[in-house]
Amino acid sequence: MSVTSATGASELYCLLVPLVRRKLLLPRDMIVEVTGTAGLRPPPSGAPSWHLGWRPWQDRLLPVLSLENYFGDPVPPFTSRSRLVCTLVLGGGAHTHYMFVTRGYPYLVRVTETVLRPDAQAKPTPGLWAQFRFGNDRPVVPDIVRLERDLATLPAS
Repeated sequence: MSVTSATGASELYCLLVPLVRRKLLLPRDMIVEVTGTAGLRPPPSGAPSWHLGWRPWQDRLLPVLSLENYFGDPVPPFTSRSRLVCTLVLGGGAHTHYMFVTRGYPYLVRVTETVLRPDAQAKPTPGLWAQFRFGNDRPVVPDIVRLERDLATLPAS
């Protein structure tokens, strides 16, 4: 959701989502719910390593992903701070929602052109669309098109 501030600058409400080594920057409207990790069911045999399994949600099973592993890092262990973020699929397909593991609760931020700058030191990483400088943070934006294309290859639950 984009709005115009009192100063005329364009603002976007986003969530900073903590992972183990990075923070994701996602539009607020993509996130549906944050929930616990209980009830996770194993993935089918032959599933990609970033597909951690299935989690019941509103009378259906949603795929649960490790975005760290999707970005090329090892799958981190679950901890007491681990949460699942339920996310809308923007491009349609067999899955309308998916979940991914975080290391805490996302928090709301207002993003404007003056506070969000491309990170010139960022290295290209598969699965990432961009990395930014946002105050003292360097949040990343996943390549949603690629992620949803890969998500579509997972079997329906």
